[in-house]
Amino acid sequence: QENQVAYRQPDSVYGVSRGNLLVVSLGKQLVALNTLAKSDGLAPAVLWRVNLGSNLEFNRGDYFSEPTRAAASRPGSFRASRPMDEGKWIGVIGPVTSRGVVFQDQRRLVCVDALSGEERWSRTDVPQGCDLFGDEQYVFAVPTGSTTARVYSSVDGRSLGKRKVPEWRQQLATRGREIICWKVTGPQTELSAVDAFTGETLWKHQFDAGSAVDIEMGRYVAVVELGGRVAIVDAEDGKVLVDHQSIGKPTLEEIHLSVGRDTFLVAAKRQRPANADRMVKQLGFDSPVIDGELYLFDRASGEMQWNRPAEVVQQGLLLNQPADLPFIAFAGNLTRSDGGGSRSQTTLLVLDKATGRTLYQSDELPQTGGGHCVPRIVDAASHKAAVEMAGQTILLQFTSDRRPPEPPAMAEVESSARKASRGIMGIILNLGGR
Repeated sequence: QENQVAYRQPDSVYGVSRGNLLVVSLGKQLVALNTLAKSDGLAPAVLWRVNLGSNLEFNRGDYFSEPTRAAASRPGSFRASRPMDEGKWIGVIGPVTSRGVVFQDQRRLVCVDALSGEERWSRTDVPQGCDLFGDEQYVFAVPTGSTTARVYSSVDGRSLGKRKVPEWRQQLATRGREIICWKVTGPQTELSAVDAFTGETLWKHQFDAGSAVDIEMGRYVAVVELGGRVAIVDAEDGKVLVDHQSIGKPTLEEIHLSVGRDTFLVAAKRQRPANADRMVKQLGFDSPVIDGELYLFDRASGEMQWNRPAEVVQQGLLLNQPADLPFIAFAGNLTRSDGGGSRSQTTLLVLDKATGRTLYQSDELPQTGGGHCVPRIVDAASHKAAVEMAGQTILLQFTSDRRPPEPPAMAEVESSARKASRGIMGIILNLGGR
């Protein structure tokens, strides 16, 4: 089964996976990796690599400053950016199928064997800087800024004509030949799937204008309306997996979706007045500072798992933490001002995923060098987990013991000094240097 995921990293690095094959774009180079290489001593870790646009001049300032502006108009939160040269995309990974891996080297459209990297077919008449997508039958090449796709056979690269496609800023993602669209039309916003070859709309849903959207795994789409509706749609067939009504809020900046084995986690970021006494900045590229709510849903039933959303204020959500951890970690660089001047420290908040309650919170941790903060499982058999920071490790011991009832995290509770200075009620084993 094909599973394609865009991995967010700074400096325009992203990857596409299919099974154990991971193709990574470094902008001017593609690298194919075997993710099972460690378990198979005979298989190489790097299957092949290819340089793109070798005769292009490399200007680091231009190369890494353009993608953010170009990708910002695409809907969704924290989308993987694409490097550009002279206003045209480079390093775009096309379809990764049993037919091969498709990419573009300047005006040359190439399909190589997914495992060996050997060329299967190529064309030299394709406009430079195309978006590429498709399936086992068709490859679609859309020049930067265009709404006309050139269509080619995935088998031998022969031309099959042209097709009209939605503009880039309306595309959430592509799944094979299908384009998942997010289109604002007056008082409503439409989420839909369009077959790029036939032009047929396969499914669609309507949401209020002003809604925020995010997509994860190239498949699951979360939508939050200002009126409080939270929905998650499976882009594979358009089925609504979650449709939850919460309390509406006057503002909504962005949302973030995390898909676990059994759960969907949705974080909604709202506008809040700036607090000059307590300012939190993100640790790294993938840790947006959240003022808003968290919702946890069961994937099978679509039901909300907590009795109310968890509320957080000025907390950096670590988007790259494993989706199936038994807790949710937030961390950020904290600057606090008082009569004695300003102090810089690290803030850490840990929520219990089962209940949404606060397990641990501190604004007193030493600064973590380089933004290093890694939540992980230490020993699954003994139910131990940890949050590792530079020079500091917090060890968590999860038990089946009953705990006093407590609501999901609430903003007014999180700001309490008494709460912030307390431990984690027996969950913490150790707090200190390594």
